[in-house]
Amino acid sequence: MLKEHIKNFLSEKASVLIAPAGHGKTHFITECLSQASDEKPFLILTHTHAGIDSLKNKFQTNKIPGNKYVLETISGFSQRIVTNILGEASLPSIDDKNRHYFSETLKLCSDLLQKRQVKFVISLSYSRIFVDEYQDCTFSQHSLLMTLLGSLPLHLLGDPLQGIYNFGDEPLVDFDKDLTAFRKFNFLNTPWRWQSNNERLGRLILSMRNKLEEGKPVELLEHSEFDFYIRDFPQLKEEYKPEAYKSLFKAIKYFEQKNQSVLVIYPIHKQENGRMVGLLDDRLKLNSYLGQQLKVLDAIDENVYYEAALCAVRVLVGGEAYLKHFHDLLVKLKFNKSGLNNWLDRSGKPKNKRNPDEKKYSEKLKELFTNLKTRRSPDNLLSLLTFFASLPKVSKKHPPLYYSLLRALENSTISGQSIHDEMVHVKNCQRIRGNRNSRKCIGTTLLTKGLEFDAVIIWGAHRFIDRKNFYVAISRAKKSLVIYTSDKILSFATEENKGRTGDCK
Repeated sequence: MLKEHIKNFLSEKASVLIAPAGHGKTHFITECLSQASDEKPFLILTHTHAGIDSLKNKFQTNKIPGNKYVLETISGFSQRIVTNILGEASLPSIDDKNRHYFSETLKLCSDLLQKRQVKFVISLSYSRIFVDEYQDCTFSQHSLLMTLLGSLPLHLLGDPLQGIYNFGDEPLVDFDKDLTAFRKFNFLNTPWRWQSNNERLGRLILSMRNKLEEGKPVELLEHSEFDFYIRDFPQLKEEYKPEAYKSLFKAIKYFEQKNQSVLVIYPIHKQENGRMVGLLDDRLKLNSYLGQQLKVLDAIDENVYYEAALCAVRVLVGGEAYLKHFHDLLVKLKFNKSGLNNWLDRSGKPKNKRNPDEKKYSEKLKELFTNLKTRRSPDNLLSLLTFFASLPKVSKKHPPLYYSLLRALENSTISGQSIHDEMVHVKNCQRIRGNRNSRKCIGTTLLTKGLEFDAVIIWGAHRFIDRKNFYVAISRAKKSLVIYTSDKILSFATEENKGRTGDCK
């Protein structure tokens, strides 16, 4: 039966497959690749690197040859087209002051795709285009993809209830209004994610989905017999005390002992004072309370990467203030405060140590500072930074940030380009290559969209801003689901009655 569905789906020049989470959309793409006899590869686009990771793992597990597909994010594809035709210098600035990098790159790409020669090259390169998670397309992205519709068959997959992206004032694609040229399919009716893992949990999640679609409240009733648990969220005055996380810590250890992959989802929300909670620093703080046992997920283009690169530049050009600038760089890189205070004073100057073991480290640190003062170069900064990171009592709260800067410094030493430019290059490479996630992560709905974990723990479900974020969160769980909440009955305003602000970071 699936072969017949694939045949019908691929025979259309414009087709869209709609299905809930966990019902086999990724598997369906894999089967399309497996059964297709096209000589040229599929171009497969999605939105996030989590999505790329999920697709790539599925393809590799099913032994799909790498020459049968090209897998990219829509942003990565746009960037590649612009770079290949106009050169890297044509890309807009991506420093922390430019909030329009992606929209500007998308506009450049869209203009290029209007050209007949570019369309011709695209049609020579690929046999057809797949776009996964189409519900997250902005109208601008949708318009860009529609320019290719006449050149290649275009096949879309998505679920309107999972559209959680936030692009400010720009609307997301409307499946009813904007896809009238596409033949709609909805033949994926089996909840594969739960069929061999926890069927009763799958049925419960599907029943919650039905209530969400109808705009009804969701009542949370524990069913420990099939690993669905409800736990009380700490009172506001207790939330930021270490004792509040003992239950969460035990839950993670429990699933770890069962050899289950674990995802902690921290909803982004706005407090009454206007502060946004759940962003990167909050996730890092939560992870510190949990003993640094989780990988903290972040966005590929989190501003802190470019800010760290600019801090490194200031160390090299900051004159006599280089000590303070180096201290600022360590803070920006999320080194632990106690480690900094153990080795450096407030001005950034190395402390004198009497203990023989510590003294030898202190003397080496002073030597490296002298080298940097004598010659302000990326390689000397690299030596100082790597040595500091190796010191006793020093730890990195966010290793990906540190290692990205190391690569930028190494590249700058070789190429002679600025550290900031090399950081842009490092992040561009990551955007194309994607990131491999750990078995134990903490993130947001957006950062883990398209992924699945054995156990999912939601830290504060009452704080989700809309039904879509809640549904994306619960549907990541394959075997076990734990919901910490202050409210046992969750009600969400529909998108028509509440301005959407997606889970961005």
